[in-house]
Amino acid sequence: MYQADLLEIVTHNQTALNNLKRALTLGRGQFSLILVRCNYQRLTQLLLRDLAQTQHFKVVELSAHSRSLTGAIASCQTALEQAPPAVMVTGFDQVEALDVLFKAANVGRNALLAKFPYPVMLWMNDAVLQDLTLYAADLKSFAAVPIQIDYPIQPLIEALHRGAGELFTHILDSQDSHFLEYGAPTLPSLSHHLKVLTEHELPFAIADLTQHAVQLDGALQASLTFLQGREAHTPGRLKVAREYYEESLAYWLQTDKTVEDTSDQQAVLLLHLGLWWQTHAELQRSTYFASCRQARRFYEQFIDVLRQQNNSDRAATFIHILAEVLQKLEDWDALTTLANEGLELHQTDVVRLARDYGYLAEAALANEDWVDAQHLATEALNFLAQAVKSTQISGSNGFDISEPDTPSVPVSPQAVVLALRYHQGRYYFLRGQAKLRQGEFPLFDAALHDLENARQRTEPRHDFPLYRDILRNLQDLYFLKQRYLEAFAVKQEQRQIENFMGLRAFIGASAIQPYRSPSGSQSISPVEMRASGRQQAIEHLVGRLMQPQHTLVIIHGQSGVGKSSLLSSGLVPALKQATSEGRTTLPLLVRNYLSWEVSILQALQQVTSSQPAAPPNFQVSFPITHESLLTHLRQHAQDNYQQIVVVFDQFEEFFFERPNIEQRRSLYYFLRDCLNNPYIKVVLALRDDYLHYLLEWERRAALDIDILSQDVRYYLGNFTPQECEAVIRQLTDNAQFYLEESLITALVADLTADDDEVRPIELQVVGAELQRENITTLRRYQQLGADPVKVLVRRFLNRVVRDCGPENSTLARTILYLLSDESTTRPLKTRAELEESLESLGLLVDPTQLSLVLEILAESGLLFESPEVGGSVRYQLTHDYLADLVKQQDMPGLMTVLQAERRRRKQTETQLRTALQEQALALAQATEERYRAETAEMQALASVSQALLLSHDGLGALLEALKGAQQSQLTPVSAYLQNQILFRLWQAFHTVREKNRIHAHQDWVLSACFSPDGQYLASSSDDGTLRLWNSRGKSLQVFSGHQGSVLDVAFSHDSQMLGSAGDDFTVRLWDVSGHCLHILTGHTGSVNSLAFSPTHRLLATASNDHTVRLWTQDGQWLKTLEGHLDWVRSVAFSADGQYLVSGSEDGTLCLWDTEGERLRVMSSHAGWVLTAVFSPDGQHIASGGDDHLIKLWNLNGELLQYFEGHQNWVRALCFSPDGTRLMSAGDDQTIQVWDLNGKLLDTVRGHRSSVLSLDINPQGSQLISASDDNTIRLWQLACQDVPRLTGHHGIVWDVCWQPDGTRLVSAGADQTLRVWDANNRENAHTIHGHTSSVYSVDWSPDGGAIASASADHTVKLWTPDGQPLCTFQGHHNAVWSVKFSPDGTYLASAGSDRNIRLWYADGSPLGQLCGHEGTVWTVDFSPDGRYLVSGSEDGTLRRWSLNGLITGDGSFTNQTGDIFLGHTGSVWAVAVSPDGETIASAGSDNTVRLWHNGELMHTLRGHHDWVRSVSFGLGGHVVVSASDDGTLRFWQLPDGQLLHTLTGHRGIIWQASFDHTSEHLASAGADGQVRLWNLCLEDLMRQGCQWLSDYLAYGDLTETERLVCEDYWQ
Repeated sequence: MYQADLLEIVTHNQTALNNLKRALTLGRGQFSLILVRCNYQRLTQLLLRDLAQTQHFKVVELSAHSRSLTGAIASCQTALEQAPPAVMVTGFDQVEALDVLFKAANVGRNALLAKFPYPVMLWMNDAVLQDLTLYAADLKSFAAVPIQIDYPIQPLIEALHRGAGELFTHILDSQDSHFLEYGAPTLPSLSHHLKVLTEHELPFAIADLTQHAVQLDGALQASLTFLQGREAHTPGRLKVAREYYEESLAYWLQTDKTVEDTSDQQAVLLLHLGLWWQTHAELQRSTYFASCRQARRFYEQFIDVLRQQNNSDRAATFIHILAEVLQKLEDWDALTTLANEGLELHQTDVVRLARDYGYLAEAALANEDWVDAQHLATEALNFLAQAVKSTQISGSNGFDISEPDTPSVPVSPQAVVLALRYHQGRYYFLRGQAKLRQGEFPLFDAALHDLENARQRTEPRHDFPLYRDILRNLQDLYFLKQRYLEAFAVKQEQRQIENFMGLRAFIGASAIQPYRSPSGSQSISPVEMRASGRQQAIEHLVGRLMQPQHTLVIIHGQSGVGKSSLLSSGLVPALKQATSEGRTTLPLLVRNYLSWEVSILQALQQVTSSQPAAPPNFQVSFPITHESLLTHLRQHAQDNYQQIVVVFDQFEEFFFERPNIEQRRSLYYFLRDCLNNPYIKVVLALRDDYLHYLLEWERRAALDIDILSQDVRYYLGNFTPQECEAVIRQLTDNAQFYLEESLITALVADLTADDDEVRPIELQVVGAELQRENITTLRRYQQLGADPVKVLVRRFLNRVVRDCGPENSTLARTILYLLSDESTTRPLKTRAELEESLESLGLLVDPTQLSLVLEILAESGLLFESPEVGGSVRYQLTHDYLADLVKQQDMPGLMTVLQAERRRRKQTETQLRTALQEQALALAQATEERYRAETAEMQALASVSQALLLSHDGLGALLEALKGAQQSQLTPVSAYLQNQILFRLWQAFHTVREKNRIHAHQDWVLSACFSPDGQYLASSSDDGTLRLWNSRGKSLQVFSGHQGSVLDVAFSHDSQMLGSAGDDFTVRLWDVSGHCLHILTGHTGSVNSLAFSPTHRLLATASNDHTVRLWTQDGQWLKTLEGHLDWVRSVAFSADGQYLVSGSEDGTLCLWDTEGERLRVMSSHAGWVLTAVFSPDGQHIASGGDDHLIKLWNLNGELLQYFEGHQNWVRALCFSPDGTRLMSAGDDQTIQVWDLNGKLLDTVRGHRSSVLSLDINPQGSQLISASDDNTIRLWQLACQDVPRLTGHHGIVWDVCWQPDGTRLVSAGADQTLRVWDANNRENAHTIHGHTSSVYSVDWSPDGGAIASASADHTVKLWTPDGQPLCTFQGHHNAVWSVKFSPDGTYLASAGSDRNIRLWYADGSPLGQLCGHEGTVWTVDFSPDGRYLVSGSEDGTLRRWSLNGLITGDGSFTNQTGDIFLGHTGSVWAVAVSPDGETIASAGSDNTVRLWHNGELMHTLRGHHDWVRSVSFGLGGHVVVSASDDGTLRFWQLPDGQLLHTLTGHRGIIWQASFDHTSEHLASAGADGQVRLWNLCLEDLMRQGCQWLSDYLAYGDLTETERLVCEDYWQ
């Protein structure tokens, strides 16, 4: 919209505006519904602003995810705390489920009358009005005829001409077009106003032109036809889009080239036709290659046009679009030619150079040139690594290759990010494939490393065929290397992803699990929701729960009918989309019954924290009772206009967890009270054989409903043959796996049992096998034999057994036999019972082997794992028909053993029941209610802190974490919970940016600022007041006087005066004591902004009357500055007071001198200019507007830079005092920090709505922001960084604490040792002496000596002051590790000569230990000094007895040590626990492993690259590991649960070492830094309390919360 059009548009719609004003006036104080028909977004915004000059109302903008009209209006009313005069609702065209929203509004229409006593005006386009008529006719009848808003035809034509003029060049030259070849085929992006036109308004514009019989010129008509094609470019209208594209192209092709050059238009149309065919290929897989060939034809013509233009930049940008299609068509010769052309075009673009080498590598692989393919893929990775380095992207990228010799050139960070996301994984895959195909066994480990890198760096949603190829290769390679569990895990992941992508018609025997992407997100696709074949049941249950009379639903059925899958992948996702009586539905899925109150609370937090506008806090009183929890749920439902459905899965487990009635009573009462609340419903799912337990609930809670009636129960049973046939058709159609009709008929007949039912599990297993073997015809099905179903199930069974590995197949089959029976029962057996039975068969099984087989059988869906009271697990076959199948595969001698087992089991059934009852009684007696409540409270506080952190409420997260930490000091807790609390507090403290939050205004806070001396804060609000605060947030004064909103506030340069601007057309000047000194009148519109001159006693104001006015500080009017054509939104002085800048809704900035002369007009924004400020040196101006952009200008009016990153209007800007940074804020609820080159440095989140104002304190350390969430917030610009020690030049290989913790010593690649003071973090001194890298360092136990090991083949001993004591010589290669014995009398060293050498402290040798077959990377002593542990390149650990050394027996060197096998690569690190019972090891297989008495107890997975270091800390209860992936990970002992992950180093972390307290950690990395991590809970609590001091003193908190840090204040 251009300024010249505005007046004509308003004039044209003056009658409609008058009608709107009249409707608002007449409807005041009572509900009325007013419909406004407006087909153009910009018209809506313009007219709303015009109305706002004379009318008061609130605007409610619906979003894509809006589901409730009533809820949206109610949330606006709740935020205001009093009813607005009127509400305008816009954004209906953005709502994805408009039918759901209108149906809900129609059902709840009568509630509108009482709930909203004011006019509600709905702004809609014609299409939305039609939907309103269709879905909410009764609601529509509340309103009169819609008021019509029209676009005058001439401005409309002019706007279309302007858009067409920029359309084609924008597509070809836009930066966004540089990224078209990434991911799925997508259309090039348009400018903002063209995007809105195309996606929402084009049909209306064409209809308006047609109605007025406007004859458009051919070029404009062809451009609009092209836009119509883009608008139709969707799966349902592809054919129409192609017709539009071809029509537009025909026009541009026939245009006389001598009159007009239309090559840009032709190029764009050819590009879009190529994209059309590529999209068609993705949607119609049956014609995939034919469609790709058509896409190739158009892309080749497109690239030819660019070549004819001699525009190498454009050719370089788009050439890979053609390459992608050639790759899909496997035309390797053409791809090679094109990639070589790319090498010439992309000499200055290393990202695209990497892509060219990737294409060449792929062609070399296809031509079986494995070595060349490996080289080319490595080159691709090298160039991408260089691109990453040149953009200085932080984080770990895991490159293990050197940089190419290519000059450094600027690289787009966006291009690098996209290349890392879409291409890096392919390069690793190509290199891994090349190594694998060479067939040399030594290359297999390297190939595995590359394939795992490819897996980590490929997102299946972006490139599923590649990801599937990666998984298939990994599965084969792991299986080949006899790593069966890992091979099976890869197979399961492939199954999950194929389910998620909709490529599997059947899910097999195991339940649906959410797919977890490499980025960490977890989701279930709509395809998976249908995969269980229960769509009809889901729809029936949702329909029942949406009816008010159904408050309870009990889902019951046999074991294995799919109740859990129905809930998690069907009912819960469907409920999230459902509405009842205008309320949206919030389902909470509960599966844990030990602390069911906490489970419900955590489910609520998990759901709400993932929503766009998560609640700012969770106010729940502790300990949690069923009454307080119910109150919280009821309040949540009321505040968010929702109904809550609490879904309890596997409810039979509740009766196991709570064995006596007293323990069950609270849940019984909670469920009863839920049923008595109109907006809380309950779903229980349990097995048929537990239904009678519910009668106890009915009796004890005195329910007034029959819980076993048909109105309450929902039976989930087997399929009928008719249902089975329908399910097969639905599932196979969805997956495009089409079966012959005759095959479907035969399959249903074969699956139908004697009871005329089909078991869902058997259908899924048989169907999965059909798809795996691609059996789609009756002929192939009948070739399986007389009983095809049994053959397919047997094949499934055999395939699962094969997954266990050839050497484990007998064990797997034997276990299945032991879990079967001649009768129909399936016995439950513990692991110990299975081991006993196996022993009786003469099978002596390794425990690790047994664990592997049981895990694979269970994960495959053959076994249930049934947890018992006391923590043991029993195993059982999942289904009876599996037992029959197992027994048919006879193995000699097994049936005899099974009969003996059956007799023994019958004899011990009574003892077993007695034992279980005794265990249950012991558990009940051991569980004290108070301890449970306190533990649950701390768990909940930790969860709340995490949820608040995820919702960007750092201040609330820190407060909740402190509460949990405080409680943990008063109550004994497990080490695991204590450490959870510790890391939640650490994370909250080191993440929080918000320093204080002030919530005192009763309406939107429109402006907030610091005083120039930094002593005061001031704010202004829609509530009509100004408020003055001290710098800590204490309220000092409230200023009243304005007759409406106070739009802006500012301090004078001496901080003694404030000015305020109001929508009552006045400016008021105040002293800091609250006295009004002057009232400035003269403006004829709202005053939007004011500014004091920093050097003169001048004041400038900006107004809706299109003017800027200058005044003296005594209130005298001096000048009126005229020139703007619309509202002036912003005014600011330069630092020297010589200039002013003003920004206006006419899209311009004006530069003025203080005499009132306009010096410059700057125009570049595509819409309104909302804010403009000077840099501190007065040489630059920054501006922001509703085009989402920030622009930087010099005083000559030249645009120097633009900043792109905000997702909505930019409303506020400020420079840092030194002028090096620019801060911005806007309607996307974020504050962003930039350098002056346009690089985004930081994003601060926390506000729940638009950020309207921003200012920085004089020191440049804090920001103040104001928002329409009614809050003022103070932010610390610098976060709580982890201290770092810098000084080394290059890699820091090792770091070690002095035993008393006062100093550290580090070893580096710069051949030095550096000693640091741990308190002041200064380099005390540097030790020189080694002639090569120093790899290892250790401090003697008495702190009197330092030992170092180096690549110069020596070990050296030094005094702490750096004086050399002696040099140990004897190693013949680099020495990688050195350690003092616990008593300090001798040392051990190890290195690349494969030996471990032992020395006296004076340097004389004691002997050497030999046995390793590769470099010995690491050694460590046990705490008692009786053994030494080493780790080697040969993949083993060795434990060496030192008893001979202690007793003086020199023959101890003859041993080879106890060998620990398990790692599949180099063992880089070992550590022994303080009690000497546990050994931790880490290696290049990306794992940490825990050993006890030589047995591998746990393998800890989570790192994505080699693990270089392990260390015990936090009281010996935690292992920390350091990795090449740039992370430190903390694992809780004894089971190795992952507690937390820390990041900070750039690249490899070589060492992590705890001090003597085990609460302070030092880490050393390849980035040349040592970092110090404080993990002392006491210190963190003190620091957290210091951070919160202002908030606790003056924030909007309860008195209990204010006391959380009372001990620290004292």
